[in-house]
Amino acid sequence: LLQHDVGWTGLLPAILERADPTTDLICSDLGPAAAELAREQNHMHPSAARACLLPAARQSRGLLDEQIASLLAGNVSYCELRAASACARSAWCTAANLRGSGMLGPFSAHTILSEDDLRIQASELDGSEGGGEGKRDSGDCAVGRLFH
Repeated sequence: LLQHDVGWTGLLPAILERADPTTDLICSDLGPAAAELAREQNHMHPSAARACLLPAARQSRGLLDEQIASLLAGNVSYCELRAASACARSAWCTAANLRGSGMLGPFSAHTILSEDDLRIQASELDGSEGGGEGKRDSGDCAVGRLFH
C-alpha cells in the first residue's frame, strides 16, 4: 500500500522485492503507540496499543482478514493503530520495520518533493542523466528509493 503522497525513484517492483515476502506487516516506526494516540480506539487497553506510520506498508491477507473481523465486531481504532495492534494481538503475525531497510527515504512530516525533484534524485542514484550502472545512496539502496 502506498499513500497518495509517496514518490519513488528506480523500479518500484525491485524496491518492494527487498522486503521479506513472509512478513505479515511491514510499516514505518513500528512500536508502542503514543499515549494520546492509544486512546483513539474502543477495544483494548491503551498500553496494548501498537502503532506504525503508513506511507508505505504491506499487510498479508491474514492480517487484513483479522482487521475486517475486528471491524465487523464493532472495534474501531485510528488507522495507524489498526494493523500494528491486530498483528501484536495475533501469535501467528510477524512484523518488520520499513525504516532502516533502505526502501523508504529520509522521513519528515510534510516533505515536499516535486516530480522534478524525484527526477534529480533518480539521476543522482544512477550517476548520470540517462541511467548507468547505479551507485548506492546514503540509504544503501541501489535499486531506487521511496520518498514521503
